[in-house]
Amino acid sequence: MTSRLRLWPSCKRMAASPSVNLPTRSPQPPPPAPSRASATRGHLLGELFDGRLLYGAAVYPEVLDAATFAEDAAHMRRLGMNTARLGEFMWSALEPDDGEIRLDVLTRALDVLGANGLKAIVCTPTVTPPVWLTHGHPDRLHHTADGVALGHGSRQHICINNPVFRDRAERIA
Repeated sequence: MTSRLRLWPSCKRMAASPSVNLPTRSPQPPPPAPSRASATRGHLLGELFDGRLLYGAAVYPEVLDAATFAEDAAHMRRLGMNTARLGEFMWSALEPDDGEIRLDVLTRALDVLGANGLKAIVCTPTVTPPVWLTHGHPDRLHHTADGVALGHGSRQHICINNPVFRDRAERIA
């Protein structure tokens, strides 16, 4: 049985040598830790969050009742979290019908997070457009290489090059 392992010529020499003298480095002291100010200088998130490490979770207030969401936010605070990410799946709550913008769920969520000392990263909700944007409009759906249209409900099921999607996405963002 022959081996299928191929070695580069230099590896063959090293493998044949009984002892290989590899270069060694003398130990170097670790570099000094950057100061809090220099570590975040020029970085937008560092400036927004005063150089603190962002520690948090994704939250979905659009699917929770107000009491449960408030309890979750308080629990995040007790855990020492300082940040919550929200909004990426919220489009149908923010715009239940074409042109009907309702920010109440987002406003309440931001109020609850703020009351618990949590900063918010608000995402654009364009990965999950509402059913009114795609239902009855197969031209707006993403199609696979085989021409099969993705159905509503899969993530990023809409064609991001569609002009109607682009117009509505700009409006909701």
